[in-house]
Amino acid sequence: MNHKSHPCKASKVAVFSILAILVLLITIGCTLSPAGNTASLRINLSSDMQARTLQPGISLDVVTYDVYGSGPSGSSFEALGVGSESYTKERLLSGEWSIYAIGKNAAGTAIARSVTTTVTLIAGETGTVRLTCLPYEGNGSLHIDLSWPAESVITPLIEASLTPEGGTANPIVFTITGNTASYDSGNTLPNGNYTLNLKLKDAGMANYLLWSKVEYVLICKDQQTAANWILTTEDTAHYAGTTLFLTSDTKKPITIALAGYSTELQEGSTMTVSAVGTPAPTSWQWYLDGDLLPGATASSITVGEGLVGGSVHTLTAIGKTAELGGSADVRFRVKASKYTVTYDANGATSGTVPVDHTRYAYGSTVTVMDNTWNLEKEGYIFSGWNTKADGTGTDYTAGETFVMGTSNIILYANWKVGVSNIAAGLMHSLLIKSDGTLWACGYNFRGQLGDGTTTNRSTPVFIMSGVKAVAAGADHSLILKTDGTLLGSGWNSYGQLGYSIMFTFSTPINIISEVQTVAAGNSHNLLLKTDGTLWGMGNNYSGQLGDGTLNPSTRPVYIMSGVRAVAAGESHSLILKTDGTLWGMGHNYYGQLGDGTTTNRVTPVFIMSEVQAVAAGALHSLILKTDGSLWATGSNSFGQLGDGTTTDRSTPVFIMSGVRAVAAGADHSLILKTDGTLLGSGFNKRGQLGDGTTTDRTTPIFIMGGVRAVAAGGSHSLLLKTDGTLWASGWNYYGQLGDGTTTDRSTPVQIDF
Repeated sequence: MNHKSHPCKASKVAVFSILAILVLLITIGCTLSPAGNTASLRINLSSDMQARTLQPGISLDVVTYDVYGSGPSGSSFEALGVGSESYTKERLLSGEWSIYAIGKNAAGTAIARSVTTTVTLIAGETGTVRLTCLPYEGNGSLHIDLSWPAESVITPLIEASLTPEGGTANPIVFTITGNTASYDSGNTLPNGNYTLNLKLKDAGMANYLLWSKVEYVLICKDQQTAANWILTTEDTAHYAGTTLFLTSDTKKPITIALAGYSTELQEGSTMTVSAVGTPAPTSWQWYLDGDLLPGATASSITVGEGLVGGSVHTLTAIGKTAELGGSADVRFRVKASKYTVTYDANGATSGTVPVDHTRYAYGSTVTVMDNTWNLEKEGYIFSGWNTKADGTGTDYTAGETFVMGTSNIILYANWKVGVSNIAAGLMHSLLIKSDGTLWACGYNFRGQLGDGTTTNRSTPVFIMSGVKAVAAGADHSLILKTDGTLLGSGWNSYGQLGYSIMFTFSTPINIISEVQTVAAGNSHNLLLKTDGTLWGMGNNYSGQLGDGTLNPSTRPVYIMSGVRAVAAGESHSLILKTDGTLWGMGHNYYGQLGDGTTTNRVTPVFIMSEVQAVAAGALHSLILKTDGSLWATGSNSFGQLGDGTTTDRSTPVFIMSGVRAVAAGADHSLILKTDGTLLGSGFNKRGQLGDGTTTDRTTPIFIMGGVRAVAAGGSHSLLLKTDGTLWASGWNYYGQLGDGTTTDRSTPVQIDF
């Protein structure tokens, strides 16, 4: 059935339709204005991201813009991903609008923002606004890594500064580890442009400038600008070049090209270097070796005046526009008309380097100078000169010649590890080098050298490392390691090595720990532990262990506490306590204990006070008092006491003053004066006194000067000089002098190994 529409219902439907359309128009993204009240807005977009030589590791090219606007009556709009530099927005309410834009790179990262710009739109017209996106305001960071060949720098020193555009230089600190250095500012640098100035110097060569770098840097908010510079050595004269690796170079800065330069410039001449840039810079700065050249603002500069021959320099040009910047540099050497030879102490602890004032022409002959002013380095021996500080170059000794090349020459003192501690046994010697290595030579039938054999050695052989001190007995050796462990090797005739069987140990064996010093007698030991307690072991037939018995002991027996130093003779022992009192025990037939008797003592007896050092020979004792006076007691059959007689003494007699150290051999004595002169007295049939004769001496006779330490064996002597060299004299039948022969020496010979 057909029905006609009701008129009232139709009118209601029309009204609802009109209302729905109005609601839809109101809710669309852009507010429409009544007819005659709309305007259009043309928005011109651009960015100014200032590229520099160093910049963050992200793209700084703005490829799209997000545009935002807010206007009258709460109206607003947003246009996202605008890819052109001009964009028009239509049907905006007339009135005042606030507009801004955000610039994004290809990765969609927001890297710039414009300021908010206000524009008034007039109905029926088209307004225009320009929005320029600039880097975000905020902090960013700078990270620099630098490395160089380890052998090219002795003591690296880095001087660096960071200068904000239009500001003052701020020093920055690099962390140096070995042959690398790094700087990281953290996220603390305000965005903007900076000049980085970096110098690498060698503090071990009087702050010699090795390399410099000047870079124009851009810092962006929440981004890191980074570089890694790796230096490579170009020649032996500390002429370093560089290979530059940047973390990114996504937006090229101004490309700078230099012209008119030479990599070698004759001393006294100049060269004019010009710079061009693409695009063309509007201002220039020039740096020489990292230092800004005041007034140098043109695109060219003349350099060379006043530069010393043989030096190496870096010239850097920085070109700028209002938006961009770039830099380029060139390294050049100044060729000397004549060249110099400079001597470097290379870490010496005393003395002065020789000075060669001659300027040598190319091809002329240079004669190497001697160590005229006594350069010394503690624990090392001067062994000539070398063209490299680490000793890997060419060696030269005094008087040698070489032909001058085309560069200045530096000759470095060449230091060889020297001997720091010595001990002499009956017929063998123990030598500790300053690097803690132990060496031994001489009689080895009982394995006392500790080299795993029983072969005599006339040249020192390596035993082990990590050694602090040694003591040498008749046929055994004691080795104190740096960790306080005591080892022993040789003949265990009375248990002195800690075993109850008579056995030869040719390889060192462990004895005890926590030891600070030791002394070895003929066949007994004194062990001073780290807690100041004194212990003894081995032969005790004369009471030399001081434990109240005559029983030998294979294990350490306690003697007393509060001990500072000890000395062991053939069969007697001397104990220096921390209060300066001297005590003794053991064999006393010749009065060697100095207690006024010739009675053996099985417990320590007091001898005298105010003592600073002692030495025990086979049958005599030397006592150095705190005032530097030397006293002696015991057997004197060969004049070993040095009192001008051959009379035995049971009470110490005064010998001389001004003494620094003493050593006692079997029947001879060595006396080291405070001025470094060495004297000797006693038995000399083997030349052990080193005075050039084999005549016994009852009064101390001069041997040599410049001595630092001494040791006396059965019939041989070891002398350590202040320059670190080792000398020896006396009996050498078993090679105990270590000079590679078995020839006795009545004058000290240098031992080089």
